Amino acid sequence: MGHTAKVNGVQFSADGQKIISASADKSIIIWTLDLDKLAILQRLSINDLMGQACDWVADYLNYNPFVTERDRQICEGITTDG
Repeated sequence: MGHTAKVNGVQFSADGQKIISASADKSIIIWTLDLDKLAILQRLSINDLMGQACDWVADYLNYNPFVTERDRQICEGITTDG
């Protein structure tokens, strides 16, 4: 099973072992190359991905003295479901 709508972008990983695709169905899929077969590793919605990214950088944004006040607000209003 893959995307359910038009694929907007595709990118190879630096090591050439994975492909990342983004779709109009608001999902990002990370694929692995295995003997010419593609397998879905993970399927994320854009909202889930943004929420995870903001969780990951929260301490950096809040406590790094070199981050500007404008940059500290970059994740305001972005939450995760979990």
